[in-house]
Amino acid sequence: MRLRGRVVLLTGASRGLGRAVALALGTRGARVACVARDAAALAGVVEATRAAGGEARAFPFDLDHSEACGELVAQVEEELGPLGVLVANAGMATAGEIADLPLAEFERNLRGNFLGHAALTRAALPGLRERGGTLCFVLSGLALRPIPALSTYAVSKAALRAYAESLRIELSGSSVRVLTVQPGTMETGFLARMDRFGEPRILMPRRAAPPERVAERLVRALERDRSRVVVRGGGWLVQQLDHFAPQLVDRLMVHLYRRARA
Repeated sequence: MRLRGRVVLLTGASRGLGRAVALALGTRGARVACVARDAAALAGVVEATRAAGGEARAFPFDLDHSEACGELVAQVEEELGPLGVLVANAGMATAGEIADLPLAEFERNLRGNFLGHAALTRAALPGLRERGGTLCFVLSGLALRPIPALSTYAVSKAALRAYAESLRIELSGSSVRVLTVQPGTMETGFLARMDRFGEPRILMPRRAAPPERVAERLVRALERDRSRVVVRGGGWLVQQLDHFAPQLVDRLMVHLYRRARA
């Protein structure tokens, strides 16, 4: 896929991986619709994306308002042109052990990480079917192997993964491609921003990838019409081991979590 001149709707564009993806798209000359809740942060990303050679506009939007996703897609296409790529990147999490978490936190994470993107996909799909394009979903290794105290995030990303994999099969043979990206742990400050209940201890790998590295892999995958990308990093070996020896990984998790809480 040639990205120059192509309209890309990117959620979670205000910081972290989303910001890095916007800049990487800008170097390819894409026309980027930067979507996030923080209008002030979006303005800075738009300016940087334009400086990188792309055309970008800010579309402040909260994915909690899934009923308005059709209006968002229509506005993007009115201002930038027909949509060619949707990158479902926005993510949120609530830290806490399950016994401490209100059910409402699972609902909130499902809306932010899954239902909002599902609604956006439904809104974009008719045009993409007609013209051709790509649906890109940023997943997480926690969708495959959750860790303690981040169950809200793991559950919502597992739902997004199931949705994306179902779409891949249903759209097989059509002009719409489905790309899933599993980035691993990144240096984005994500953990510091999340709400917390109780006193959770989060087991995170020491090695974290810079978001720019993951963004470059994502954009190259779009250009090469790839279907899956896994960026190896902290936690990747545990996920591989879990496939062959899940009980061993269970024991390892229990040991590490008990030590973290001590």
